[in-house]
Amino acid sequence: MVNPAPKAKDLQIWGEFYPSDIILYALNRPPLEPGDVVVDLQTDKRYSVQRIRNIEVLGKIIEQQAQMSLLHVDDEIYSLDIKGFR
Repeated sequence: MVNPAPKAKDLQIWGEFYPSDIILYALNRPPLEPGDVVVDLQTDKRYSVQRIRNIEVLGKIIEQQAQMSLLHVDDEIYSLDIKGFR
């Protein structure tokens, strides 16, 4: 689930947050790392993972929350064709 407009209390967790940033809520697989690229297959927008917040229960990650920044359309990552992975 993607939340493009987080509440003010959510922003306190992340610190610096720009209008083009979004928060991704995901399960524990695949594990996300800062610098990963996430692609929205519906719009072909590509986001770079900036920060990760893991939710753990009994020492096991059950949920990941990732702050992601929209990559500019001129970024070379857009030259990779991913249409075949749908």
